[in-house]
Amino acid sequence: MSKFTVAATALDGLVCIERQRHEDARGFFSRFFCADELVAAGFRQPVPQINHTLTRRRGSVRGLHFQLVQTEDSALSAPANTVKSSRCIAA
Repeated sequence: MSKFTVAATALDGLVCIERQRHEDARGFFSRFFCADELVAAGFRQPVPQINHTLTRRRGSVRGLHFQLVQTEDSALSAPANTVKSSRCIAA
């Protein structure tokens, strides 16, 4: 399932890319870029992936990832045995 909708515009070569937003009572998540999906849509993209998230409730934790073994999709961007985490900012 694609995280983007790609639509042609009246200008030759210009398309409109809309992100799919996944939302619930806690907040939302949307993917800004995904190289694989954009390449499949005919684009070349140097940024592998950027996500956008909002957590509405104070004290919620999300976005923590632990990678023990290097996977195929992380082989180009992240070394094995790395920890990736979100930055928490109090409001």
